This record gives sequence, C-alpha cells and structure tokens, in this order.
Amino acid sequence: MRYFTTQPISLFFLIVMLNFTSGCSKNLSQMELSLDHPANHNATPTQYQASINTLTSNHDENIEDTAIITAVFSEGRQDDISLMLNAYFDIGDQLAEDRLGDLNEQAQTIIETFHHLEEETPSDAPHFWHTHQLIAETIHDQAHELAELSDIKAARIAYGILSDAWIHFLQVTGIPTHYEKPVHGFVCGMAKDIPEQGIWLQDDQETRNPYFGTSMLMCHREKFNMAVTPSSEVGEMRKDTHGKEHITNQHPPGHHDGGHSSGESKAGAEQRKHQHD
Repeated sequence: MRYFTTQPISLFFLIVMLNFTSGCSKNLSQMELSLDHPANHNATPTQYQASINTLTSNHDENIEDTAIITAVFSEGRQDDISLMLNAYFDIGDQLAEDRLGDLNEQAQTIIETFHHLEEETPSDAPHFWHTHQLIAETIHDQAHELAELSDIKAARIAYGILSDAWIHFLQVTGIPTHYEKPVHGFVCGMAKDIPEQGIWLQDDQETRNPYFGTSMLMCHREKFNMAVTPSSEVGEMRKDTHGKEHITNQHPPGHHDGGHSSGESKAGAEQRKHQHD
C-alpha cells in the first residue's frame, strides 16, 4: 500500500525536476546566443553582425559637447596640450591594432610635455594644479607605466586609467583652439577593468576600440564630443605692473558630463567634488 502512495509523489517530483532542468538549459542556450558581445565565438556571422549593430545602434548621434572649461592656458602651453593629444592618439591607434609599436616613446612624450605644461598656472585659476592634483598625478603615473610596459594587456589597463584622467583634464582646459581636428570621445561599456568600463578619445569618428583591438574594433556604447577652448578666451599675454604674465579671458560655459557611466574613478570623483565646492 505504501508503494502506491509514495510512487505518485516521486513521479511528480521527477517531472518537476525534468521540466526545471529543461527550462534552465533552454534559458542558458538563449542567453549564450543573445550575448551582445561581438567576441562571442559561438555566434554565427549573422549573429556577430547583429551583435555589433546592437552595440552601436541608437548611438550614432553624438552627445553634446562636454564643456566645463574653467581654466585657459596660454597659446604656447596649448601647443603642449596638442603634442600630448597627438601622442595619446598614437598610443590608442596602436592598441586598437593589437601592437605596442613605439608606445613607450609616445608615453615618454606625454611625460615630458606635461612637465612643461605644469610650469604655467592659468591666471583665472591660481589654484589649478592644487585643485586637480590627483588628476595630474594620475596622468604622470599612468604615462610612466606605459613608458615601461611590454605587455599589451597591462598597457590597455594603464591607457584606460590615463584616458579617464586625461578626459577630466581636457574638460577643464578644453581642446586647443588651433588643434587641427575635432576630438571625439567613446565609451566601450564592455571593458570591466577600465574606468567608465572603457572610455577613450580619438581624432576622428571611425570607432577603433583600443581595449579589445581587432577582435571588437567597432564596439562602443556611445560617443561624445570634447569642447574646444573658445578663441576669445585664450586672450593675449600681458604684463602687469609687477611684470607677471596673465591670460585675459572670459568665464567658461557650464558642464555636461558627456554620458559618463557608472564606475567613476578617483579622478572623476575629485573633478565632481570641486565642481560643487
């Protein structure tokens, strides 16, 4: 009699477990096929292209300029920023091509040029270097890392941390007025070990992801533009009665965060803190 009472219960649990297992397997299979990651090796060519389209769709229009310019350097020091931009872009291009090339030398250019830039304090921001000390230290530290590294994975991480600090710096100073090309920002959204999940700058709009290189070259979540220092704000150097140099300029426009995502770095936190002080 006990056999007949327990058997239906056992059968019931067996059926439930089979359905549960089948459901999990089905969901897992769907999850594996629907991963919006172009590096998914299980994806067919059609799924691969659809994955890229998913990552880039609805993000073709640039977010408005990230303009929070609060300090303007002299024209000569803007040349330093231009040199640093050129070196930075070269590093990003090489990482996007999965090579190191002359990355160490370009990082050294950033180090030396940034030292030269630090010799000037904008007259409209007498505490500029103190206020942005952490950002400046991060630029130095990561540029030194890149100058020594021979491992591309470590180089990508250092480049990512440098990019985050560099973007915060440029949001304060603006892109030099005479820089030849507009500067575009990108957010990968997939680089988990990088601030902002992979943020970087380029001097054109054709996406070249430096964090995944050729395996995910076009991968990005959004784009944004960096603000240019208005020519009216650069002004002319003049001497005061004590013979000190000053830069005449106007007050900068307000801040837009350019779509920065979660995972804010220390440099970003410092930047936002001083905006509210």
